[in-house]
Amino acid sequence: MKPLTLISTRPTIVRADQSIQHESVLEPIFCEQHGITEIQMPAFELSTRAPALETIQRWLMTAKSAVRGSCMVVFVSPGALELLRSSFPDPWPDGLRVGLMGDGSASKAIKLGIPQGLLTYPSQSKGENQDSAALLDCIKKNSATETIQRLLLLKGPRGRDDFAQQVQALGIELQTCHAYHRKAFHYTTQDIKSRTGTVATPSKLCFYLTSSESVDVFKSVMADMSSARSDSQCLTLVTHPRIAQAAIAAQHRQVVLIEPGQKALQERLLQQIQT
Repeated sequence: MKPLTLISTRPTIVRADQSIQHESVLEPIFCEQHGITEIQMPAFELSTRAPALETIQRWLMTAKSAVRGSCMVVFVSPGALELLRSSFPDPWPDGLRVGLMGDGSASKAIKLGIPQGLLTYPSQSKGENQDSAALLDCIKKNSATETIQRLLLLKGPRGRDDFAQQVQALGIELQTCHAYHRKAFHYTTQDIKSRTGTVATPSKLCFYLTSSESVDVFKSVMADMSSARSDSQCLTLVTHPRIAQAAIAAQHRQVVLIEPGQKALQERLLQQIQT
């Protein structure tokens, strides 16, 4: 079996207590069985902003007095959810709805103890896009049975302005919270070679990109890393059409769109190994 090296670009999570989390995307036993080496090279670091924790607590106090099911908190990414879940009570507050951008975040939310029945999110299985516009459509559809009156949007330093405006246009009381800092990492070709140097030179290399920012981080080194390999030996896996477009524009040689989540990733890696 020819070896394969997977470069995972998921963000580093730095929580309020300064604990740091690096999460593998594959189970170690799967990697061992199939000759895969996973190397974590985070595209960026997410860290909590102290003022955001106070905002969340104040908003939760007002939500307690609201009608059950009338309040929603929106996490804009799996990383934001992972970072900020500990800022909310455990078990999850009864009736507090959660808005998410897609299947990957939904799987993460369930693992973190948020009841599936409280989740609102677009799903690829229904042919829906995985973005804020699709989430807004889901909120509109659900309003026939449960009206959202208050919404807390937990976001990074930029983006989601259109979503915020459209939420307010629905008559929902919106609070937007700049909840975390985002610090991008920068890698050179030598950085990647030094990380893979402890592994036998892989005949196949795979980048797993879960955000457009990760494309930018690796843009300058991608050509060097793929030049010595054929198209079948260098693969870029992405989880959203927007990321695919960015990767193609950055001249990634073979870009494949897969569903978010570990199962879809494992299936595509096995295909790549057998090619």
